Amino acid sequence: MSSLITIVSQCQRYIATFLLVVLSLFVVQIAQAATVTEVKAENGDVATTLTFSFSGGKPSYRYYSLKNPDRLVMDFKQGSQITGLPVTLNRQQLAQKIRTTQSKDSQYQSMVVELAKPSGGDGALVK
Repeated sequence: MSSLITIVSQCQRYIATFLLVVLSLFVVQIAQAATVTEVKAENGDVATTLTFSFSGGKPSYRYYSLKNPDRLVMDFKQGSQITGLPVTLNRQQLAQKIRTTQSKDSQYQSMVVELAKPSGGDGALVK
């Protein structure tokens, strides 16, 4: 009788472990943030519009501005590097260059927009 209980207990443990592994795979897929697939820039003297395309989920991001030199930094939560950058834009307009850099947080990839002059307010309008 005791060996039968031991077999059932071991079987339950294996089933529980299997279910936890399967559940964790679903959680990892759900938690995975979107990946930047394309960046389009419409550059002007007083404003620059950046349009991002994403794949694989809902985008997670943060942004902030830096001075000396003036820049707008956008951090996107994604494991892979953002491709297709750097891009040099018209030096006579607001945004001069868009490039990538490594974020301090390894879960994020940073995109830096180098600006010709200080941006107003907090530096960005996000829609």
